[in-house]
Amino acid sequence: FIVIDLRSPHLSPFTDPINHLINGVRGQDVHSTYVQGRALMKDRKILAANAEQVMRRAEAYWKKIKASL
Repeated sequence: FIVIDLRSPHLSPFTDPINHLINGVRGQDVHSTYVQGRALMKDRKILAANAEQVMRRAEAYWKKIKASL
């Protein structure tokens, strides 16, 4: 499950929860994420992976993709 911070200005007023969740919530609104009871992200900090390593690998893959175009 995910925990969403509903205090963001773009989610106010919170009149239609389903519409807000589908159309209004952005990635930066996610506060915490849990899978099978394990926190993957808590207080907006990634716990399940090394964020810097993931970004380096993503950049390397992007360079390979870009070079092949």
